[in-house]
Amino acid sequence: MNEIIQTLFANFTVDKVAIPVKFMNYKEFDAQLGEILRTERERRGLSQREIARRIGVSKSAVSLWESGARSMAAVSLAKYCAVLGVSIDYIFGKIS
Repeated sequence: MNEIIQTLFANFTVDKVAIPVKFMNYKEFDAQLGEILRTERERRGLSQREIARRIGVSKSAVSLWESGARSMAAVSLAKYCAVLGVSIDYIFGKIS
């Protein structure tokens, strides 16, 4: 993979509204996603252990996701968001 990260913009639609999307490499994406999930979890006073218990994974999996060291499967992200009480769109809207 090319080490030079180029920022590309595209549009996709959510509820018939075009949204610009910044494409980035997966490591940068995972790091930003993890930081957002950790912030939202802490804002709600939940522990990594509680998130893990509610979505059926290990606490270490939650820790790896939040640190950006491991990518999340879409189903895991959906479950995590459900526990937080937010939509995936809300989380993705925070990624810069």
